[in-house]
Amino acid sequence: MKVLWLCNLILPQVRNILGLNKTNGGGWLRDIYEKAIDSSKIEIATCAPMDDIDYKKSKDIVKAEYRKSKFWGFYKNNTRYENYDLYVEMQLKKIVAEYTPDIVHIWGTEYSHSLAMIKAIDDSGKIVIHIQGLISRCADAYLDGIPDWVVNRLTIRDFLKRDGLLRQQEKFYKRGKLEIEAIRKCSYVMGRTDWDKNETLKINPSIEYFKCNENIRSEFLLCDKWDINSIESNSIFMSQGYYPIKGFHVMIEALNILKKKNYEVKLYLAGFNPYNLDCFRKKIFVSSYIKHCVDLINKYQLQDNVVFLGELDADEMAYYLRKSNIYVMPSTIENSPNSMMEAMIVGTPCIVSRVGGIPTIGKENEDCLMFENCNYNELAEKIENVLLDQSLAQRLSSRAIKNMENVQNIDDNFQTLLSVYEHVYNEYVTR
Repeated sequence: MKVLWLCNLILPQVRNILGLNKTNGGGWLRDIYEKAIDSSKIEIATCAPMDDIDYKKSKDIVKAEYRKSKFWGFYKNNTRYENYDLYVEMQLKKIVAEYTPDIVHIWGTEYSHSLAMIKAIDDSGKIVIHIQGLISRCADAYLDGIPDWVVNRLTIRDFLKRDGLLRQQEKFYKRGKLEIEAIRKCSYVMGRTDWDKNETLKINPSIEYFKCNENIRSEFLLCDKWDINSIESNSIFMSQGYYPIKGFHVMIEALNILKKKNYEVKLYLAGFNPYNLDCFRKKIFVSSYIKHCVDLINKYQLQDNVVFLGELDADEMAYYLRKSNIYVMPSTIENSPNSMMEAMIVGTPCIVSRVGGIPTIGKENEDCLMFENCNYNELAEKIENVLLDQSLAQRLSSRAIKNMENVQNIDDNFQTLLSVYEHVYNEYVTR
């Protein structure tokens, strides 16, 4: 059985073959890809949009091979995610015609190339979509907790790029329309949470849904576990916060409450560091959302309480998870975030917003604590509870490790994936 994966990012193994710069994206597919290559039941190939500037110039399909697994890289305009690109569809038709797959597995619906692949094949019987997030639902939550005056404001960067907060939300809605069209054209969907199942069936009630867990990166499975005797007290880790959905603005408000109670708390945030820019570049390159977060930090005098770490690889992320007292994910919407599962398998006590698919991933008050979306008072209270109660922190840690180990079995998850392929293939050839 020949299976073609459409990925949003080039897998790390293929990036290395192509000599492209290493990135932190797509790593969670790395290990399951190796299992697929080793399997005697399927022949696996992959395709993905090219993201290296040298390849973009030619717009030609790029071919490579990793361990006898073929790869095709196609050109895509990455500055207009919200627009459908007929040229992408044409390239995908060529790739499908060359490989002639029995099954096409589309990893995610967030980008227009997912719909382009469905149109390129024009036969939903051999396509299975894997829900990662639902961009159509993310649009609704995009501006949660942000004041209207910030939403309507434009920085110089926003004006020049025509990319203010309202425009960003509008782009999400446009991408969401393409996502909805893709799901409506598809017959089979894989997901992991009650939320993604319910939302997908709302879009297409006739779809056949399969539950299939994702595997996190092996660095988090194999690293040392969180130990309360080795942590930095009163420290919090967030894995990202550069755009509104990740809820950095909610975390800052909670930090302010804790500081007023004389907690010397410190937040470690992975990703973009606005303080690395000089005054002129801040005015030019900083979005309205990041400016809002920096303004809040300055207003509440939290400059010494927030540490921007820059981009982190998996080993560095695992280090900060082990070092931190608490992992916080204050997102306004999520499905099954890998960062939360990575924190849980390491054993870092987790406090997360009760949104989207989170209640399927974590068991509230057993392996994590939850708070209502954007309720920073409740978030501060939950943080305080963990800081004051070591037994609570240790209980959350041990149960998170145990529960996550039950779903992070790569052999079981791969067998589930194979069973879905076999089901789709058998239905296709016998119809």
